Amino acid sequence: MTWRSGTQEASAAPLVEYTVNIYNQTFDEVFTGAAPIGRIYNGTTYVDFTILTTVDDEYKNRDNVWTKFVGVPYRDEFRGSDQKARVISNGVAGSWQGPWQ
Repeated sequence: MTWRSGTQEASAAPLVEYTVNIYNQTFDEVFTGAAPIGRIYNGTTYVDFTILTTVDDEYKNRDNVWTKFVGVPYRDEFRGSDQKARVISNGVAGSWQGPWQ
């Protein structure tokens, strides 16, 4: 991926295993993390930037083969006008936060 600042960034898809508790709950611990605000600076001004990611949830079938059962969409939005960011997961938007230095 190339940020608006021209910074190149690549990350491998991590394998994150999770368990379900007795209440049939699990917790999403996959996140993009904090990014320096300069990444959305294009040399003249701060600009909007969006990262689209789909995280595939998989299970091992009877043949011990990983099988996708759902793709969870994530959208990380960075707003240049006030240097805030938010995450949208499964169509549900978090609040605008920041800026983070």
